[in-house]
Amino acid sequence: MNEHYEQKLKQALRQKSVMPYLTIILGPTKEQCPVHTKNKGLVLPVDDRYWTEFPMRETSACRCSIRQVSKYEYQKLKAEGVLEVPVD
Repeated sequence: MNEHYEQKLKQALRQKSVMPYLTIILGPTKEQCPVHTKNKGLVLPVDDRYWTEFPMRETSACRCSIRQVSKYEYQKLKAEGVLEVPVD
């Protein structure tokens, strides 16, 4: 796991009480990320193992990042059909 991503996860864990979820933001690349594209829109708790098992920017093709999501925003996303379980 790269240092930048590790720091973002630590920050997210510190802010978990206010922003308890993370979502994937796909990076601006010509070719889609082979790891995270299939999980675009995924929203999971900050402490879910997905975030450590599939870290962002581990390959040169990955320009993805994470964004914290509040409980309120999560409820809105869930009503719109947010992806909640990683797709293999």
